[in-house]
Amino acid sequence: MPITPLPIQAPVIPNAHRCSEDYGSRLALAECYTAGSQFPTGNQLMPYEVHGRNPPYIIPFAAQWGNCMITLEQAGPNPSPGPIMILPDDVRGMAGYVVQQCVVEAGRIGGFVTANFSNMIDHVLDPNTEINNPYPSSSSFITVTVSNILGENEPGDNDMSIPLVLATLMRHKGQTSPSFSDLQQKYFVGASQMFSKSQAIGMGAKVGPWWSAPIAPDDMSYECDAGLGIPREIDCAKLQYTQLTGATDAINLGPGASKVLHSSKDTDVDKGTS
Repeated sequence: MPITPLPIQAPVIPNAHRCSEDYGSRLALAECYTAGSQFPTGNQLMPYEVHGRNPPYIIPFAAQWGNCMITLEQAGPNPSPGPIMILPDDVRGMAGYVVQQCVVEAGRIGGFVTANFSNMIDHVLDPNTEINNPYPSSSSFITVTVSNILGENEPGDNDMSIPLVLATLMRHKGQTSPSFSDLQQKYFVGASQMFSKSQAIGMGAKVGPWWSAPIAPDDMSYECDAGLGIPREIDCAKLQYTQLTGATDAINLGPGASKVLHSSKDTDVDKGTS
C-alpha cells in the first residue's frame, strides 16, 4: 500500500526549525508519514482545547506509528489556558516540513518547528518589558516535533535554540538602540542572560525549561558591543559563547541574518520571516 507524503509548510520569520539527534535517530520516513496522517485535516480555524479530553482538536496531541512520534505542543513559561485557534492543515504542513528537513535531508534524525513564535519575540523585545518579570500567557507559542518514542519533547520549553534566537534578536535590538542608553543596556543585559541560559542547556545541564536555566556571573562588558556599533557576525556575547562551548559551526537564522553558534552535532536552524 503506497504511503502518502505529508504536505510541507515552511516556517516564515520569525519562526524556526532545528534538526538534532536529541529528538531521535534512524527514523523511518514511512512511519513518520503514517504518524502524521493521524492528525486532522481542514482549512478552517478550529479551537484546540488545552489539555482537552476529546481528540484530535486538543493540545498537546501526539500521534505515533512504529518508532516515529509527531507531537503538537504549547510552549512558554505561562501557557495560554486556551482554547487556541489553529488551522489543522497548518499542523500537518509543519509536521511535513520537519520530516522533510530532518528525516529526509538531515539523515533520519528528529527535530521541531515553531509557530506563533512572534508572541514570545514581541514580548522580550517590547521596550516596556522588565527582563525578570513573569511572562504573560500572550507570549506562548506552539511547536510540532518529530521524534522517536524515546526522544526529547517540549522543545519550545527545553531546547537551547529558543533562548539563543531570543538572545540574538535582543543583541541586535541593543545594537540599533541609542548608544549607551538605558534601553541599549537593557537589551544587552537581556541578550547576555539568554545566551547564558542557552549555554547551560547546550552543555548538558539538567536545568529544566530555558527560562529557569541558571545565569552565569555577568562579567562581560556591554561597552564592547556599543563600541563596535553594528558588528558583523561577532560580538562580546558570541565570543563568550565560543569560549565556553568550543563550538565551531553555526546555525542560519535566515537569508542575510547573523550566524550564531550551536552544538556541533546539530544541523542548521532556520529563522524564518513572518
